[in-house]
Amino acid sequence: MVLWELLVRMGDSSGGLLVAAPTEVLTALPGVIEDSAVMSALGTGLVQYLAAMAVIIVLGVAVGMLFGQLGAMFEPVRNVLQLAFAVPQVAISPLFIVWLGVGFASKFTYGITQGIIPVLIGMMTAAKLVDRSVLDSARSMGASSSWRLRNVVLPAVVPDAVSNIRIASKLCLLGILQAELMVSTAGIGSVIRQLSTTFQPDRLYATVLLVCVAAVLINSALGWCETRASKWRGHQ
Repeated sequence: MVLWELLVRMGDSSGGLLVAAPTEVLTALPGVIEDSAVMSALGTGLVQYLAAMAVIIVLGVAVGMLFGQLGAMFEPVRNVLQLAFAVPQVAISPLFIVWLGVGFASKFTYGITQGIIPVLIGMMTAAKLVDRSVLDSARSMGASSSWRLRNVVLPAVVPDAVSNIRIASKLCLLGILQAELMVSTAGIGSVIRQLSTTFQPDRLYATVLLVCVAAVLINSALGWCETRASKWRGHQ
């Protein structure tokens, strides 16, 4: 931080138009926090993230557990998902804009596609490894497939689910931020673009700092959940 401050003070010939020193960022931070436009944009991004994560958690866990019971089709389905995950989605991100426009739907959907595949792969693998003798015992006692998924498979894969959701959370957040930076009319991406094009580096860095703090808090909360779930795994 000290080196950053010194380099900016000594080497910035733009008069503060391109680079901001840490002290300038900290000075601008209270104003950014009090700016209703920035807070509204952060709120819009948070809503998009939470909505996408809700879909990822519900569909990713449920469908992943079902995929884990595919038998002979397990490997082909997992290979297809791994291939889809290997495709750099930034290359097809413009298609989301063409199909869904520049509003909520495109960023919401793009965030889902970024995060759901790791959950599907992780959950189907975890469900595949559930003790078959327990499932066979439940089946022999007349338990239906849905009952076995709810009461045998789901409790067994909870620790894996939390770990996969944490990975998906990072990817989903990055996807939404990427989509907002590409094209956004109301989210934090539009604010960042405006601040960069109007040469306000102090407010730009302060806004990015707020986004980073929000991301760290979300990741820390999920990390705490993952730790608790790992202890649960140890007691199983």
